[in-house]
Amino acid sequence: MCYGKEFRSQSLQTAARMLDIGIVNLPVKMPWLKGAVERVFQTIGVQVFSHEEGTTLSRTMDLYDPVARARLSLEEVRGRILKWIVDDYHHSVHDTLKCTPYERWRELSALYPVRPVPDFDHIVRLTGETFFRRISNIGIQYEGLLYADREKLEALLARRGGLEKDWELRYDPYDLGEVWLLDDECGEWLMIPCVDQSISRGVSKYQHKIHRSIAKRSLPKNAPVTVADLEAARGLAEQTAVELQSEASKVRSKTRAARYETDGRYFTPIEGQKRPPEIGTQAPAVETAPRAAKQAPVPSPPVIDLDADIEALVAQWSDLRR
Repeated sequence: MCYGKEFRSQSLQTAARMLDIGIVNLPVKMPWLKGAVERVFQTIGVQVFSHEEGTTLSRTMDLYDPVARARLSLEEVRGRILKWIVDDYHHSVHDTLKCTPYERWRELSALYPVRPVPDFDHIVRLTGETFFRRISNIGIQYEGLLYADREKLEALLARRGGLEKDWELRYDPYDLGEVWLLDDECGEWLMIPCVDQSISRGVSKYQHKIHRSIAKRSLPKNAPVTVADLEAARGLAEQTAVELQSEASKVRSKTRAARYETDGRYFTPIEGQKRPPEIGTQAPAVETAPRAAKQAPVPSPPVIDLDADIEALVAQWSDLRR
């Protein structure tokens, strides 16, 4: 059950049909219907981060500035949560199960075997973002990128005929190096690579938007953005992100740089991806909040407009080079 905007997307609806599961939208303002999820978040906050520098509690602002005292990078946050889930949560006795989640998993998976996902591409075809496009004479265009495989696409069009059909495609929003096209007649997925791997492979959709915006700012109005422009913009963005991680940068600048650098990093490390650093034991914060009789609710985080954030980031990074 869910009610967030992302849970009503075409991509998730397609994945649900492929996995033969149902999605039930929750009514608004009824958090008790997802109490199990909220309880997990509360447990993570208490057991993983309650003694970390920069922790935000109900009375934190009365004692110190949590932003200025924050010490963990996003990679370290992910690493701590992952370590807690694997080493602690799954090996602690659950009140309802009366055993550890790991033991329960072993018991049920022995009765009902679980088929592992054969490869990572299979995950993309199941859960990747969905879009629809026609196949032109040169290939498939998406976000200013061209995807083409002459042998596959020409054979497909010859068998199905015409250029007027809207084809269903899926892609990994954290790697624009390829898209997957559904041949709905055979039920097969065809991998179509991006023609320009230097500006797409390992580049997320978020990062690609930044690269295009940086490139457009350096060109005359309505001038086409070339591959060379995007390559230069990618180099500038990567270099600027590293420089803004320095101690002299403002917190907002570091936040934007961190979002650019870490967008596309998976929570669970996979082969070929940089793993989080080893986590050592740290002492709790020096200043601790006195026990309050009643804690006020923690305010909801602000809604982030990514398009506006991209524009602000591009403007700031471009100004640094002038």
